[in-house]
Amino acid sequence: MAKVIFEFNNTGNIELQENGGFAVNMNVRLEESSPEDQTGPHDVMAGIIKSMAPEIIKKATEELLKSARELGLEAEGELFSYNPNAARH
Repeated sequence: MAKVIFEFNNTGNIELQENGGFAVNMNVRLEESSPEDQTGPHDVMAGIIKSMAPEIIKKATEELLKSARELGLEAEGELFSYNPNAARH
């Protein structure tokens, strides 16, 4: 069995919340690939879905903003990559 896990968490960024916004931490990972002697198309499909994660998340974000605007909310959004392991200066 192969799994692609999409995790979404509210970062609780106080500065953004004070300005009426929010930030969502998104993480995608491939988990539980099949044992080497049992790999097959299902593992390939999971790998393809994982590689498409940026496109999937972008589309989901666009749909979220569209829905918010249809409800009459002022909604803007921005996606950017963040590496928590990168050195900070």
